[in-house]
Amino acid sequence: MGVDTERMRQDYGYPSSGGLSCSFLNLHRILPKMRRYFSPPPSDTHYPPEVHHYNESFTHLLQNIKKRHDPTVTTVAQGVLEWKRNQKAGRIGQSIQEWLDRFYMSRIGIRFLIGQRECESAD
Repeated sequence: MGVDTERMRQDYGYPSSGGLSCSFLNLHRILPKMRRYFSPPPSDTHYPPEVHHYNESFTHLLQNIKKRHDPTVTTVAQGVLEWKRNQKAGRIGQSIQEWLDRFYMSRIGIRFLIGQRECESAD
């Protein structure tokens, strides 16, 4: 499913493209002008030490989870190879492939978010 750029144009008050397809490369004209739903707090904001401690603990927890699950891709790949060997199948079925695709995409997204959290807490 692609990005509905026509809808984005309407939602953010840009003129219609007249039904013409907008390529992914043209999105750079639209995206920077979109509303932002998050803005950092003012620089003079001071949080109590408990908040800093909680953020450090949470970041450390996420780092441990990420490290603990590092071998998951290798383990799943080994399991697929063993299954194919036992089934004497050259390929896996469509439903299994779709499940693996969803699993890996979800994993990529989660690891991306954890990495982003790590970078933000390092600042």
